[in-house]
Amino acid sequence: LMDYSRTRTPASAARHVGAPTRSADRGRPEVAGSLADEIRRLVELDIEEGRLLPGDALDENKLVSRFGVSRTPLREALLQLKMQGLVRTVPRQ
Repeated sequence: LMDYSRTRTPASAARHVGAPTRSADRGRPEVAGSLADEIRRLVELDIEEGRLLPGDALDENKLVSRFGVSRTPLREALLQLKMQGLVRTVPRQ
C-alpha cells in the first residue's frame, strides 16, 4: 500500500488521464521512454491536478487495471515516484 505527499498545490482544473495508447499491430504501448516512465508521468499529473491528494492510497490492482499493464512496470513507476519523494510505502496493518 502506498500513499504520497505533495509539495506543490494542484491545479484547479481536472481532466481525465487514460492509459497509454496501444499500437494496433502488436498491442504494445506506444510511449516515449519506458512504460514505467509513462505511468510515472500520468500519476504525477494526477497529483499535480489534484486527482490524488496527500494521504490517498494508491491501489496497485486499480492502477494495473487502469493502465492495462502488468505489475512490474507499475511497481517500477511507483519506485521512481518514491525516489522523488512523491509517494511513500506504508506497511500493511
